[in-house]
Amino acid sequence: DGTLRLDWTNGVSVLSGGVAYYEVLVTCTSGANPPAQGNCGQPINVGTVTTFNLTGLSNSKQYTVTVKAYDSSGVLLANSITVTAIPTDTPFYLYLPLILK
Repeated sequence: DGTLRLDWTNGVSVLSGGVAYYEVLVTCTSGANPPAQGNCGQPINVGTVTTFNLTGLSNSKQYTVTVKAYDSSGVLLANSITVTAIPTDTPFYLYLPLILK
């Protein structure tokens, strides 16, 4: 309820560069609550985890999510595909493959 669970994995080429942290970028439609973990349109630093729950979202409202991987210098290593999802009362899981820049 009001939650999207995100799961992603590193590609071998991303791992060789060393991911220092990930950012999750959430875009919200008009009238949708921002995630409890941050604001719509602003990156949420999630550290090195590869599973993350966005909570406090509005059911039946559209959200667009992208995950970005950075190295220790803050250089963008990879982006996931951009996925659009709508939270419901039924659990919904997003699997976001990283795409190299």
